[in-house]
Amino acid sequence: MSDVIAQIPDEPGKISQNGYVKFGFPKLDNAIGAIEPGDFVIVSGETSSGKTALGLNLCLHCACQNQGVAIFSLEMAEHRIVWRLLANDASFPMWGFRGGPFTPQQRKQLNQSATRMTQYPIFIERASTVGELVNRSRQIKLRNEDLRVIVADYLQLLQPAATSRRRETSREREVAECSRQLKGLALELKVVVLALSQINDEGLLRESRAIGHDADIVLRIDEPKKRREDGENCNEEDSKKRFIVVRKNRDGERGQQIPAKLVGQYMRFESAN
Repeated sequence: MSDVIAQIPDEPGKISQNGYVKFGFPKLDNAIGAIEPGDFVIVSGETSSGKTALGLNLCLHCACQNQGVAIFSLEMAEHRIVWRLLANDASFPMWGFRGGPFTPQQRKQLNQSATRMTQYPIFIERASTVGELVNRSRQIKLRNEDLRVIVADYLQLLQPAATSRRRETSREREVAECSRQLKGLALELKVVVLALSQINDEGLLRESRAIGHDADIVLRIDEPKKRREDGENCNEEDSKKRFIVVRKNRDGERGQQIPAKLVGQYMRFESAN
């Protein structure tokens, strides 16, 4: 008891020195509080709701404070993750990476951001099984003690370790096993593990209820009802509107809805009224 109490910061301002991480999005950070080492966090939502953008918000906020981040992309190539990070950091439009016209000022911003990013402790990795993700994370942690965050994009694409596969195993059990191992990894390495997750038609975490059981924090990105009904007919400002809903918060209040704006061309979330 006394050893644990001695580790509690004596000043609120020192909380970040103990490995706690934040999204860098004040309203959301105030709603859930700082995320501590050992926490397993889920960011869920429908396709194109902004799950990756919100995850990268966390990555950049941590990396610019010299907190190490490992991003495991199971859905897209490494260069596409880098494009999103640069777009967020430099306010550089995504279409610019595909050869679209942009101004000298935008080019300058991109070059400055690229120089900064090469100094950030960000590792972009690939893994197809949860075993590969766990082993690679351990290797990174051994070489970089300041590793604070591991991101898996996204959970439903992870396969269980080959040694644990059984012909009779259901997909629900496979996803549950991946979820448990990610939570175990967070505790073992004393890092935050953030996994992106799809939701089903009922708005629940897809393929396994165990995901929500294992997680310490579950966030869901919702679009306003009008946006979902109107689809492409809504105006530009309506298309950016989102609500980040705190579905689970083991150490705090749940049910809060934080208004936000997804700026798609810069792949980042911003505050909204």
